[in-house]
Amino acid sequence: MKYFGWWLWGAVNRLRAKNKGMYGRERTLLMLLHDSRSLTQLARSIKNGYPGSSVRVQSIWVDGTPQAEFKTMAGETKNCEFADLLLIVRYQNSTGQITEERGIALQVKISDKYNALPGGESTKLERALLEDMDRSHKLELYSATSRHKSSFIGSYDFGTGAIKTGLKDVARYTNFPKNKPWFSMGIAPLQVGWPKSYTNKFFSKPIGFVEAIQRLASGKIGRDIFPVGPSDPWAEMVSDLRGSYAGVQMNGYNGQNRINISKMMRYHVGGQFLTSSKGARSKGFWMNCAFADDSSWNVFSSINKRNENIGLDVEGFDPAISMIIITFAEKNPLANQNPES
Repeated sequence: MKYFGWWLWGAVNRLRAKNKGMYGRERTLLMLLHDSRSLTQLARSIKNGYPGSSVRVQSIWVDGTPQAEFKTMAGETKNCEFADLLLIVRYQNSTGQITEERGIALQVKISDKYNALPGGESTKLERALLEDMDRSHKLELYSATSRHKSSFIGSYDFGTGAIKTGLKDVARYTNFPKNKPWFSMGIAPLQVGWPKSYTNKFFSKPIGFVEAIQRLASGKIGRDIFPVGPSDPWAEMVSDLRGSYAGVQMNGYNGQNRINISKMMRYHVGGQFLTSSKGARSKGFWMNCAFADDSSWNVFSSINKRNENIGLDVEGFDPAISMIIITFAEKNPLANQNPES
C-alpha cells in the first residue's frame, strides 16, 4: 500500500520541516501513524479478508507514558515506556455490536538496518521489558514518568499462561530508517519483527507494516482483547488505558487525541445481483452496486477492471445496509440479463 511505503518516509521529512524540527523523526512518524486517516488506510487494507464484517482500527498513543515497572528474569526492577502505539483491530456486525477485538503494542525504532535493532540505553530498557520481563511478577503501569502512586493505572498478571518471559504475545518492534538504506533493496520503510534471541539484535523474519496489521487481524500475531475469559491481563490493560486516555488531547503533536480510531470500513461480496439496468453508456466501465435493502444504482467508472467482483469502500453507511456487490465490465453487465439465471 503506497501510503505506508516510501511516500511515508517523505511525509515524515515534510512534516518535520513544517514543524521546524520540533519533533524527532520517531515522534513525527508516530504522529502520522496515529492519525485517523492512517488508521482508515489500515482498515482498508484488512477489510477485504473478512466478508460480512465491518472493520475499524484504533490507536492508543503510549509513547513516553504510560511508564512500565517490571522485574527482569535476573530479579532486577526496571522501568521504561510501555511502547509507542497500541493498535487494535475491531470487528462489528451489521447491528454495530463488537464481535471481536485484537491488539498489539508497537515499539518503533529508528534504525540503519531494516532487520536489526539499533543500540542505545533506551533500546536496552525496552528489550528488557519486551523480551526479558519475568511474567511471574506483575507488570505495573503509571501515567507519569515519576511513577508516583497518584499516577498508578494498574497492575497486570501475565504469568498465568504458557509464556514465562517477555511480552512477545502482545508486542512487536517496528523499524524505520533515518535515511534510505534499504530503499534500493525494494523493502518498505516500516519493518515489523522480533529478534532471534534476547542477545541477538537481528529480526528473525521481518515483515512490512501492512502485512503485520493483516496478521494481527487474522490472529497470527497480537492477542485477543474481546472476547476473552475473566481476568485477562491484556484485556484489562487495554481497558484501563482507554479509561485513562479517553477524551485526552495531547499538548503538542498537532493536538491529537491520545486515542484515535479509523472510519468504519465494510466489505461484502457474494453471488449474482438482481437490479435494473438504468444508467448511461459512455467511455469507461460499468459499475453496479446492489444493497441489502434492495435498492441499487449503476454508475460509470474509468477504473480498468474487467469482469471481477471487488470490494467497495463504504464509509458512514447505515449498518443495516449490510451487503454491497459491485461488478466491473466493458458493457452494462445488466443488459440482456435473465433475472432467473
